[in-house]
Amino acid sequence: MLEEPEVTSRRRVIQKLTPVALGSITRLLRTVRDLKGKVYIVGGLVTEGRTVRDIDIVVSSPKDIPVITKALGKYGSLTHFIVQKDEPPASLFVKVTGKEGTTPDKFKGKGRIPKNEYAS
Repeated sequence: MLEEPEVTSRRRVIQKLTPVALGSITRLLRTVRDLKGKVYIVGGLVTEGRTVRDIDIVVSSPKDIPVITKALGKYGSLTHFIVQKDEPPASLFVKVTGKEGTTPDKFKGKGRIPKNEYAS
């Protein structure tokens, strides 16, 4: 008698990734207090308006990295930081902080990103 080969079914587990919106991250970052430098969002999140991959953030002060990571909560592990002193990024960006690392009052509590905040 021939034995039938054992049939195993393998389930393919596909993780469904939820996109992170630019507006959500911008609003979240604008609530962070005690930043020492300037903060900009760059990369695919800015160009596409949302991402399922890394969140690229340019900071002028490395001391801001742990503060921002903590504030981002579950998105903190997705964040890639670039330390760039003095000059704004050369690529398309959204400026999160005002001068000297303060959050501009005009953006507090706003649900949208003003068009003039995009720069190239």
